[in-house]
This record gives sequence, C-alpha cells and structure tokens, in this order.
Amino acid sequence: MLEMFAALISAHLLADFVLQFDCIAKAKKSGKRNILVWAMIAHAIIVAATAIIAIGAATLSAAILIIIITLSHVCIDLGKIFLDRWSWLNQFKRAELWTFWIDQIAHIAVIAAAASMINVTLSDGFWWQVNSNIQTLTLIHIHLAGFITATRVGQFSIAMFMVPFRRETENSSTDEETQNLSPPGGAWIGLIERSIIYGLVFLGQVAAIGFVIALKSLLRFKETKIASEYLIIGSLISITWAYSVAQATKFVIENWSMTI
Repeated sequence: MLEMFAALISAHLLADFVLQFDCIAKAKKSGKRNILVWAMIAHAIIVAATAIIAIGAATLSAAILIIIITLSHVCIDLGKIFLDRWSWLNQFKRAELWTFWIDQIAHIAVIAAAASMINVTLSDGFWWQVNSNIQTLTLIHIHLAGFITATRVGQFSIAMFMVPFRRETENSSTDEETQNLSPPGGAWIGLIERSIIYGLVFLGQVAAIGFVIALKSLLRFKETKIASEYLIIGSLISITWAYSVAQATKFVIENWSMTI
C-alpha cells in the first residue's frame, strides 16, 4: 500500500505543482465558466497522465484507480474555487492558505483511501520490467514527493502565509521600500535555497545550512529596515520549512526501509 501511495502522491505533486502551469491556475480563477471548463479539462488530463505514468499498469483495477483519482481531483479543485470566492471566509487573514491546505489534505485523503482499497501494485506495470526492485522505485517516489514539497509546495505556502505581513509592510513603507519586497528572481532564490537545504540534510551536512543563511544575509544586507524585517521572516520560514520537510522525508525513508 505504501509503495502505491508514494507513487500516487508524487504523481499528484507533479500534476499540481510542477505541470500545472500559470495559465491553467489563472484560468481556474478567472470566474468565466467556459475558461474554467477548459482549464479543468486540461488539468484533469495532466492529473490522469501523471497517475498513469506513476502506476505504469494497464489493468482494470489500475484504470478504476486512475478514474477515481482524476474525478475526485476535479471535484476537490472545484470545491476550492468555491471556498476561495466565499466572502465570509475571505474576512480571515490567511483564508487563501487555509483553503490551499484543505484542498491538499482532501487530495491526500482520497489517494490514501483509493490506494488502500483498490488492489494495484507497482509490480503490475511496466516499471517492474524496467526495475524489478520495488524498494528502489518507492524510494524514487518518496524523494520526488519530498523534494517537490520542500520546494514548490513551500513556495506557495510561504507566499500565502506572508500575505498579512506584506500588507502591513506596504501600508507603512514608501514605494521604493515596497519594490524591495519583491526583488527580481526572489522566487528562484527561494527555490534554490530550499533545494540546497533539502540536499544538505540527506548528505548529512546540516551544519553547512549555516553558510546558506550567511550568504543570503549578505545578499540582503543593503535592504531598508522595513524590507529587511519582511525578508528575514520569509527567509526563516523558508529555511525551517525545507529543513523540516527534508527531515520528515528522511524519517519516512529510514523507518519504511526498516520494515522491509
């Protein structure tokens, strides 16, 4: 069950955070029904395709599993769109963050339930012919899921968490200081930073994370006081997120390996 769950989770994260391009995400928020329909169809195709590739099986049970995951994914995403437009919910500071995680938890719950109830294994598909070591295939899926969670999921979560801080900072700063809150390449810097931290944890070089922090501090040295405070909060959350996800992934791998 864990092998299939890991495969489906990595496929889900690929579909939602790597292959769901900005044009699809914006179309889903457009409020125009015809654009929303085409966006959901495109996203559903991506979700189904990643699940098919991850499972690699051409059995009836695999087909049922993929259909359940794809249809439930569309329904959950439509529910999130409804929640995002709910005026009562939007009165809260981090409403978008809450709906984001409600959406992701719902996806994970469906995947866990489907993987446990429908009898499909990685040995049923072509991946077994490529590499008959199921442990190696599962490790790849766990690492992929952990890496995407540390980088891309972290990117969206941190950005939504920082929204109230950004609003407060913008209200008490000049136009020049506001521009410093979103430096060119800021998102890429965060992705690279979390990628390095994730890798260092698995290399056993946790102390080297201090050099990453020091280097980023030097790059931000010339920022204004208001911008610096905002960026320090974001950086600390980013570093903590990447480190925590890496350690959690490492814990899962070590404990799963012990049970084999």
